[in-house]
Amino acid sequence: VKLVDEEGNGDAMKRIRTNNSLIAVNNPVTAPAVVEVATLMRNVTGRHSFYAIHVRNDQSPASRQLSRNSLDTARRSAASADIAMETLDRYDLNTVTGMLNAIQERDITEIFLGLHRRTTVIDTFFGNKTDQLLRSTNRMVILVRCFIPVNTVTRVVVWVPREAQYETGFSRWVRAISRLTRQIGCRVIFCSPADTQPYIRGVIVSENFGIRCEFRTTESWDDFIPMSNRVLDDDLFIIIGARPQSVSYSAEMADMPVFLQRNFSRNNLMMIYPEQFGETVAITSFVDPMAGDIAVQASPLATRFRTFVRGIKAFIRRI
Repeated sequence: VKLVDEEGNGDAMKRIRTNNSLIAVNNPVTAPAVVEVATLMRNVTGRHSFYAIHVRNDQSPASRQLSRNSLDTARRSAASADIAMETLDRYDLNTVTGMLNAIQERDITEIFLGLHRRTTVIDTFFGNKTDQLLRSTNRMVILVRCFIPVNTVTRVVVWVPREAQYETGFSRWVRAISRLTRQIGCRVIFCSPADTQPYIRGVIVSENFGIRCEFRTTESWDDFIPMSNRVLDDDLFIIIGARPQSVSYSAEMADMPVFLQRNFSRNNLMMIYPEQFGETVAITSFVDPMAGDIAVQASPLATRFRTFVRGIKAFIRRI
């Protein structure tokens, strides 16, 4: 937030927020959907700059052409919303390293990515590159997967973990979701603990968004499981995640990728990792061994056992 003089009126000061969004585009097919979500979340009252980036790992003509087509598609999608977008064509041995350099150079405040789709059995739900990016930067990361145009959704359902109000980027993601909901013109339902709801409502009221919002109380992970039967095909389901060792992180979040893959594979999905305090972790190698992803994942037997126990607890609570 920067303080600037409002038309030279001396003591009169106005709060001007500066947002710099980085949109990663991999191919011309998925680029328009990610750009559309980013532009709908734009800050219309402050200064908001958009950058589209494509990081290629070789200098072949085919790779150059793919980068050019992806960036041109992203630029045209932003231009249709009357938004100027700067394109960044990067060459780097590691895709994440190229993005981290752009984040530092452009002072990026939020990163938009298309949600990864698993291609192999040992592949993770978010993908190796996304996991590495989350470990390497503390800026807000937004993962998007929409099967329908985002401006046609009828509801936005947001699941908020406990103690999310104590995170550094709490107000930033609340404002982003509020701007998205206001642009679409639909209502938003916040499923959050009771002690978090006043803070969410306070941000919405203080910023004068004027959106239709509802609050439903969810106190534990067991309340998150039945939501798979409540989210409709034309809804946008937003999950507020947390990086390990952050304030709102809990052990149950380690099972979230498996649960999302199993129960929300056909839904419009968005994952938001809020901004965090602390120094970013430098990448020491451009190679991420596959054994690293296997080592951090819970065993299938342990995952099934935890799911079974939670099912028994949910059944007892319903009784």
